[in-house]
Amino acid sequence: RKGPRTVTVIVNGREKQVARGPISHEDVVRLAFGSEAPAVTHTVNWRRRNGEEGSLLAGESVEAREGTIFTATATNRS
Repeated sequence: RKGPRTVTVIVNGREKQVARGPISHEDVVRLAFGSEAPAVTHTVNWRRRNGEEGSLLAGESVEAREGTIFTATATNRS
């Protein structure tokens, strides 16, 4: 049995259904803010139930697992 094709992740406190597998920095930004604003840079951090955590830079991905928590923040470039 392969299991579900989607998993529930938390993005900025909201549950989101995403495809199981890699999720990119840009995917998380889109889920959090609806679109990518070119004048803004985003920081994305993630944490799993097992204590694993990390951050995603633009162009990077992490495996989307059930219950992974993502926090995306926008910072204006100066």
